[in-house]
Amino acid sequence: MNGGNVLKLGDRETIDSLSEKDISSLNTFYNLEEVPEEYPKCKRGVFVTLSGGVVDDQDSFDSLFGKDNTCKKLVTEEFLFNTKAGNKKFRNEAREKIILGWLEVGAACDHAQRKNRLHRYLFSALVPSEYLEMVCDNSESKMSLKAHDGIYRSPLFQYKKEQYVLLASFRYTSGLHSDSHVLDKPIFRLKEQIINEIAFAWSKHSIRPGITSFR
Repeated sequence: MNGGNVLKLGDRETIDSLSEKDISSLNTFYNLEEVPEEYPKCKRGVFVTLSGGVVDDQDSFDSLFGKDNTCKKLVTEEFLFNTKAGNKKFRNEAREKIILGWLEVGAACDHAQRKNRLHRYLFSALVPSEYLEMVCDNSESKMSLKAHDGIYRSPLFQYKKEQYVLLASFRYTSGLHSDSHVLDKPIFRLKEQIINEIAFAWSKHSIRPGITSFR
């Protein structure tokens, strides 16, 4: 990406001409900061990987996600819902290469006043760009870029020089201590602008009206 592109970002034609790599680089610059392993797991906007012990321990998994749930079932329902994409090998590779974790979305005022006893996390996944067709369904009967309305889908960005999207589920939230056994390693932090957008989308989803009716 050259300096000329950066100087003309207000020009729609210039933006449309950027490559996918350029776009993900810009999104990373404005929205994401990689952090060291010793970074606090309770900081607002931090993404912490899911402990492998939780996936291997069905009791721990049940306590977080509900009895009789499995990791494969959960990942399919929330993140990789297009089970017709590619072949079986492609779908298995996608499940192996996504990075599951927790995104801290506590209120900014609580962090500023150090009120938090339990920190609020959304169950999330990083999906490599080569598997994005499993995240969307472009069939004639259904046009969707995510599994359901309770998912936040980020713009394309880069982590460790690879391109990803972040998917955060509003269905599965947990209040956790920063030393919880379900939290593994912090790998990046989302900056204020994008974490505010996610927190707002989550709050709006939580208070959406709904009725039971027969028509």
